[in-house]
Amino acid sequence: MNRSSKTAVAEVEGPPSSPGPEECGSFFGPTRGLPPGTNERARQRPAIEAAAAVRWSIKLVYLSLLSIILCCHANRSARQLFDGMPPRIRRALARRAAPEEVPDRVSALPDEALHAVLSLLPVHDAVRTCVLARRWRHLWEHAPALRVTDVEGWNPRLRGDGLGRFIRFVDGLFVSRRRCDAPLELCDLDFDFPEDKGKDWHVNRWIMLALLRHHARVLRISLPAYITLPDVPLISQRLTRLELDGVLGNDNILDFSCCPALIALKMKCCRINAEKMSSPSVKILSLASCEFYPATRTQMSFPSVVSLELDGCSGSVPFLESMPSLVAAIVIFDDDYADRCDNSVLGDCGDDSCVDCCNYSDRSKCVCLNGLLEATHLELSAEPAMACISFLCLLVL
Repeated sequence: MNRSSKTAVAEVEGPPSSPGPEECGSFFGPTRGLPPGTNERARQRPAIEAAAAVRWSIKLVYLSLLSIILCCHANRSARQLFDGMPPRIRRALARRAAPEEVPDRVSALPDEALHAVLSLLPVHDAVRTCVLARRWRHLWEHAPALRVTDVEGWNPRLRGDGLGRFIRFVDGLFVSRRRCDAPLELCDLDFDFPEDKGKDWHVNRWIMLALLRHHARVLRISLPAYITLPDVPLISQRLTRLELDGVLGNDNILDFSCCPALIALKMKCCRINAEKMSSPSVKILSLASCEFYPATRTQMSFPSVVSLELDGCSGSVPFLESMPSLVAAIVIFDDDYADRCDNSVLGDCGDDSCVDCCNYSDRSKCVCLNGLLEATHLELSAEPAMACISFLCLLVL
């Protein structure tokens, strides 16, 4: 077939038809699988949504970059503005922007004031202050008072390791104070020891350390379980006040002639097994709820006493020697004393064979409270059956 015939045939048949959407698909991919009759916009919706998401992502990235650029420029401008200010204004702004510091006024106190503060604390709390700063490391050692109490976790009532740790802790207190030349103003031993054979030895050793090595001016001993004090006199040239609670005293320990500066003596809930108690210097004497052994009548020689108190004691009524300086006395005799006769209201039944009255047959010796006659102010109370009181009243009348 020649060229002219081919052209004629093409003109008769027309141009070739373009492929339909089912055959070629859309621009973003084939649309094969769409149901017949779907319009062009519905077929292109997934592609349009994907393109919108891409555009929003690009905008967010652009905005983030723009904000970073602006922040850097603002910081550089602010820094340039701050650097351009006068030094005085810059220092003022820096102080205003800095956090306010709380001044440490405690550390500014002198050592003497801190020693006084630490002396008011129990010793286990005072020792803990050594970790606050380098300056506090040895401050507690110079505190003028040692207040030894039951330490939490080291309770001496706990046998075994608890008791051993407590003993080592107290021993360490007295060893650490060797570096301190200042004398001890107060030594307070207030704790509860278990019923242990070595408790008396430990407590007596601490008492001697406080008096002989550290020269305590005030000594307080408060022990719920009775402690037998050493069978030797207390020796101290500086002791002015002694308070005993829950101890067992004998003739030697209750002889205070080796304590010439002792002024006040207070005993509470103590057991007194001594023939004599004496002190030439004591001016304030107080015995409360103490037990005198019935087999022994204790002779009390305190010529310098100004104030006397005997309250709630038991056992044999003590024999008081003359007290020429006595000003005020409070003496209370209750049913716990052994010097009484239940056969008579007046205290003396008149029977020489009576066991309760036989000790008072000699009326010149039965007045065991003769020392009270010098008192300017006297408060005396007793049960009617107290034989010694009835004889005293007869002599006074």
